[in-house]
Amino acid sequence: EVRALLRSMGVMQGSIARMMAMEAARAETAEALLAGAVENAADGVVLLGADDCILTANARAEAIVKRPLPVGSILAEALGGEPAASVLIGGGEVETGGGSFVRASRAGAKGDSEVVIWADITDIREREAALNAASDAKSRFIATISHELKTPLNAVIGFSDLLRSEAMGPIGNDQYRTFATEIHKAGSSLLGIISDILGFVSAHSRDYVEDGDDIDLARLACRITETTAGACEFDDIEIACEVEDDLPILLGHELTLTRALSHLLDNAAHFAAKGGGHVRVDVRRIGPAVRLVIEDDGPGMDADGLARAQGVFGQVDDSLTRKHEGVGLGIPFARSVIRAHGGRLEIESEAGVGTTVSAVLPVPGEAVRQAA
Repeated sequence: EVRALLRSMGVMQGSIARMMAMEAARAETAEALLAGAVENAADGVVLLGADDCILTANARAEAIVKRPLPVGSILAEALGGEPAASVLIGGGEVETGGGSFVRASRAGAKGDSEVVIWADITDIREREAALNAASDAKSRFIATISHELKTPLNAVIGFSDLLRSEAMGPIGNDQYRTFATEIHKAGSSLLGIISDILGFVSAHSRDYVEDGDDIDLARLACRITETTAGACEFDDIEIACEVEDDLPILLGHELTLTRALSHLLDNAAHFAAKGGGHVRVDVRRIGPAVRLVIEDDGPGMDADGLARAQGVFGQVDDSLTRKHEGVGLGIPFARSVIRAHGGRLEIESEAGVGTTVSAVLPVPGEAVRQAA
């Protein structure tokens, strides 16, 4: 029995030895894999022990700081006179010289060790600088174009208005008065197109809610309804406005929002059926937002027409003989402005039935889901 027990113990010792050897091999393999991963990492990796003693540092880390990081040295001493040493050790973003930027992060690792990771973000910073430069150039372009085009155009509109109204005395010829009226009309139309283009460009990069003004959407809706209904070309269309009582005050840029919603209402009025057509404006609260709905019983659009109408410079009827004026910026401009106010624009249309446009704008302090 003793001999059998000794044989069993020998077998057990052999099994344990083999298991320990296998475990050591696995640990060695894992360590080798980890060392390989660290060495081949795209970012600089430095493993630190007690007192920030360097346990290992990959070649990428040495390339980023442009100096050796010997094992056993203290990281702060290895970095020497590097001005950005405190950030590289503690974490943050810093310029390391020669126009290079590094994002440093530090986290705990196994046991008492810590790992410092350095990511070269020079390309990211360069792209950000390029984007900022492009944004500044766009702002200068908008300001310049606004001045160079609008200033003389306003003069044309103003002087033609003086002529058609005979403010300085009788013209003496009805045809001249007609010419002045046409000049005023064409100038005003061109000014509107220029304003739409500039507004569309600038709306993409603006947040109208931040530092915005108080907006009474009910009052605004009634005002644009009265203006549109009073236009002579809409005499044969019934335009009505209904608003819910005690609607909350919104935040934004009232002039820009007025122009955007006026475009939507003008579109509805233009396409409403002539001779008894109807346009309905409805404003009421829905949860965390206020919704303004513009509904018309015009010819409506099929899916393809609706897609074209929502595109930049899109026209449902893009022929040169189309009946309705415009450059196709009304809906894209309105959508950009409404998005810049934190809201969304929804459009439903059916050929032969009509179109419904909904502008959903957030109540201050309450989030609204934006359409993609």
